[in-house]
Amino acid sequence: MDADNNSSLEAQCLMSGSQLKTNSNAVSSIHFAGEVCVEQTLPNENESFSEMVPLEVCDYQQAFMVSQFEHRYLIDQKIEDLLDMAIKCRTADGSVDSSGMSLLLDKLEEIDNTDDALIKFTEAVLGGVQVKLQKNSGGGAKGRSGAAIYFVYDGSAMVAVCKKFPTSEELVRELSSLSRLRKPEFTRFKIPAPLAAAKIKDSDYAGVLVSRVAQGQSIADLIDSITKATTISARKNILNQLQNASVDIARALAELHTEPDSSGVFALRSYLIESINRARRLVSVVAKEHAKLQDIVDLDIDKVHNQLEHLIEECLCEQSKAAIVHGDAHPGNLFWDSTAGVTFIDTPSLHYSMDSMGKPIGTPERDIASFEGRLVELCRKAGISENESKSFRNSFLKEYHARNDASLSEKKLKFFQLRFALGELVQACNNERLKDIQEAIVSLKQILGWKN
Repeated sequence: MDADNNSSLEAQCLMSGSQLKTNSNAVSSIHFAGEVCVEQTLPNENESFSEMVPLEVCDYQQAFMVSQFEHRYLIDQKIEDLLDMAIKCRTADGSVDSSGMSLLLDKLEEIDNTDDALIKFTEAVLGGVQVKLQKNSGGGAKGRSGAAIYFVYDGSAMVAVCKKFPTSEELVRELSSLSRLRKPEFTRFKIPAPLAAAKIKDSDYAGVLVSRVAQGQSIADLIDSITKATTISARKNILNQLQNASVDIARALAELHTEPDSSGVFALRSYLIESINRARRLVSVVAKEHAKLQDIVDLDIDKVHNQLEHLIEECLCEQSKAAIVHGDAHPGNLFWDSTAGVTFIDTPSLHYSMDSMGKPIGTPERDIASFEGRLVELCRKAGISENESKSFRNSFLKEYHARNDASLSEKKLKFFQLRFALGELVQACNNERLKDIQEAIVSLKQILGWKN
């Protein structure tokens, strides 16, 4: 996969139990004995485009899964050993070392593709406590990949999250990224503690990772909560939280981009090339949809293509500054708590931004464009005024620049913003949602400087 997380919708909705709203009339437990019913939310032909697309708020399956059989797994591999092995899966150009990946996968426990097997594995990971699983049955701006997410409950408390990965490589990249993010040089953010991983037999999903729950709530959820505020004071409180969260996230990303050794030296050209190739593929997909689009919207796809190519040419003329980057710093993948601070989730793309020694080779503009552009877009959709959202954006950028002396490339920022907007348009076309298509085109035109 390229410098992007190929799979999207990494609905890593790692949220606290208090945030998961449950229908009071829902059945408390339902026994499943068959295979896990996990539908692929995105068609295979579109997987490579989905990662940068914000999706709708998650819907939660209200039925719980509890185990009916007695087999218990014995966890004979330690997560620390797996994280160490994941380090050996890194390469000089940010790809995945196939031999290192094979060695790591050979060490994993293998579980059956059933609900019972997943539950019993999770119970073994958590020390034998009986748990029930609740599947996130929808997508969401909270996280984004082809992964399937299960919330793990001990009684009424959410204690862990199970994440099923569509490919073995993505699981390995996640472990590699988590290993790097656990280094003591990082103090401005946290990651949900990984607990164990396993392979899955005869499944569309290659493996599963069990992790602790992220503290707080995602910025996407915090923005969405403004729509539920019933009083002026409640709305003001949420806006204040967003202001504080924007500043804390700026500090966290600045630390990620500058603290590692060799940050600020020259980035690998291939890292940017991968994103360029992705953008070109996205334009190609939009062009194929153009016959349908031109009947309902005004979009000059040839003009889009020409401006993209001109922007690419300008970006390639610049030397990029190196940084380790999150890779999908969407507001849904950045959690915030007033006490615990910032937590990163959904990090397999970070693997692409470091070499075999864990040193930076990526470009920081990718993270900044991803967060600040989508922050403004989500605020607009939530009914937050332009002035208010601009305040969050300006606070974020001001704090980031105060902590990162290296100037960002305006051309690369615009390129990544355009690439993300193209991805949103592709996703909207895939889903055949006219409103989403129109909103994506509005964003696209704004980035290109066109009049709507």
